Parts: sequence; structure tokens; C-alpha cells
Amino acid sequence: MKMKKILASATFIFLSAALMISCSNKEQKYELGTGFVVDVNLEGNLELLSKDSLFLRSTMPDARFEMALPIEKGRAVFSCDTMITPQDVTLYGTGNDGKKLHISRFFLENCHASVNAVLDEQYASKVRAEVKGCPTHDMFRKLFEHRLTIAKEFKLDSLSRAYDKMGIISKENFRHLLDSARTLSDEYERSLIAQDPVSIFAFERFASSFISKGSIEENLARYQQFAGSGKFNDNMRFKIVGKMLETLKITQPGCKAIDFTLNDIAGKSVTISDIYKNNRLTMLDFWASWCLDCRKENPGIVAMHEYYASKGLAIVGISLDNEYTEWKQAVQDDKLDWLQLSDLQGWKNAAAEMYCIKEIPQNILIDSTGVIVARNIGTDGLEEFLKEYLQ
Repeated sequence: MKMKKILASATFIFLSAALMISCSNKEQKYELGTGFVVDVNLEGNLELLSKDSLFLRSTMPDARFEMALPIEKGRAVFSCDTMITPQDVTLYGTGNDGKKLHISRFFLENCHASVNAVLDEQYASKVRAEVKGCPTHDMFRKLFEHRLTIAKEFKLDSLSRAYDKMGIISKENFRHLLDSARTLSDEYERSLIAQDPVSIFAFERFASSFISKGSIEENLARYQQFAGSGKFNDNMRFKIVGKMLETLKITQPGCKAIDFTLNDIAGKSVTISDIYKNNRLTMLDFWASWCLDCRKENPGIVAMHEYYASKGLAIVGISLDNEYTEWKQAVQDDKLDWLQLSDLQGWKNAAAEMYCIKEIPQNILIDSTGVIVARNIGTDGLEEFLKEYLQ
């Protein structure tokens, strides 16, 4: 397990990843229908807002929206006739310093929501907000609060801060403690999902974890359960997950590798099939200069490359960088002495999309015939795999 993920898990601070909509702040009574209403009431020091407007914004691909309304006597009502796709939204204003003043983030769906927020008179960066009326948001809040309770009971915050100073035995005990806390959290999450196995909440939890949990067969079967409910026919996120599952299905071990062409650091075009056919094993290493976990793993990858290159291993780095200079500098600093490719499109990297890479570091291992032999082997198991495969 990567250290960054270990420490992030210690606090359990995680929940669950513009089309302009015709919406308004009307004077008449708001009818819910198939859309939503968000009634915002602000109290406290309203002068902390430099402009008399509030913004409601989402960022989900293919279902984005952004709305702006004036604040009238501390109140603004956002309404829309049709809810495109239930999703996370952010409510914010503009602070006196000209920066975004975050008020609340919540899960919005076909509902009549109320957001009551108090702007702190002493600390402009602090806003106390309560969201009511969104059933799925309530489920997320319950899960979040349960995780916070576990973190407090297990004293995970203080232990995580002291992690670097722990001895080997203490660190191992801490990992066991995290596993126990995670088990309790997972059990509670399953109990919430069991209340309605095909709810929006159940789907959102599935969508946030299916890439790293369960087999492709299990995940496809679960997806079909949601599809059979008829609740997600117009849900864009549901359609996106379906496409991702189809991509994962054809990029599993035993499948033929999808060919692609990218440029190396010198700008030369390289086709991946020209690489793997000349090596016993080729590892596509998806990474980026800005990815701390990737950079921490690089020394170990370098050591494995030095040892196994003579035994038939080739590594091809696929960078999800956007900036050429940062990519090149990271390659030099980390001494990555193997072929590096990128189209500098970040998460929209062509190869990453072909192989449904949604988190990094991640790897794909391909034999000389172009067949995928393994996918996403962690550093703990990678060397053992190479030792056995290239003996």
C-alpha cells in the first residue's frame, strides 16, 4: 500500500470524481417536477462577500452546469426544470479578497434542498453550512460522520502524524489498526447500500471504486443490476461508467493489447507494437511529474529496470503531464533511463483513455506477441512477478 494512501486513509476524509441550464430565481411558488430547487439562506457577516451573487456549479463531464443569482436579503433560490444527472455541486461566492469563498459542497438530485449557512464574522474562510432535503447527500453525510467517529475512536489523526517517527513494529501495528477501521467502515457502507441496492447512493459508491475493486465479471454483473432498475436511463455518469467497463473488459490479462502511437521526448513518433514485439516483456508505466506516489515509486522501478533489462524487460513510460518542461525535468531528476512517451494531454492522454487509466501510478504488462499478461501490479508484487516471469 502506498504511504500517501495509508496516511490519507487515516483520517477517512473522502466521500465518493459548462452546459448552461435555463434556470431562474422566480417569485412564484417553486414546483419540483423532474428538476431541483436549492433554497439558500445566509446569515452572519454577509459583508464577507464582496459581490452580491452566489454561484452553483458542477463539473461532471457531459452534464456540467453553472448558475449565478443575486443575493436578496441573504437569500437566493436556484431552480431548474430538469435535473440532467445527479452529481456533486459546489455553492460559493466571492470573498473580500477576490477569491472564491466556499459555502458548501453537496450531492444534488431531483429534490428540494435547503442550504442554511452562517458566514463567520472572525474567519472569512470558515462557513458553517447545513444541507437538508437531498436523500443521497444524507446517505453520504451518514457515511462521512461514521468514518469520522471511527477515526476519533482509533485516534488515527494523531497516530498518522506520528507515523514517520514510529519504529517498524509500531508502523505494522498502525497498518493493522487502519485495516480494522477500514473493515468497520466498509461494513457500515454495505449496510447503507443494503437499504436500497440500486439507489443513486449505491451507484455512486460503485462508480467511485469499481476500477480498483472486484473482477471485471463481478463489476459488469453489478452494472447490469443498476441498468435493470430503469433509474439510470438518462444518467450521464451511468453511461460513462458503462463505457469504462467496456474498455476494461477488452484490456484485461489475456486480451490483445491495443496499439497506439505517441511521441517521445525528442518528438519522434513511436508505435507501441514496434516495442513489445522485440522484448520478452514490456511494461507500460503510466505516471506524471505531478504525481507524488509515482515519483516515490520511481526509484524502485529504476532498480528493477537495471536488474531485469538484460533478462528481456522493457519499460515504456506513458506520462499524463500537460507541460513538456515539467515532464522532461522529472525524467532527468528521477533518472528514468527508458523510453518515455506522451501527448501532453493530461488525463486525456490517448493511451490512458484506450486502457481506461483513471488513477496513477498504474501499469500494463504485455508479452512479445502483444497479449496483456498482467494489469496494475503494485510495487510490492511487481518484483515477484518479474522474477517468476523472466527467470
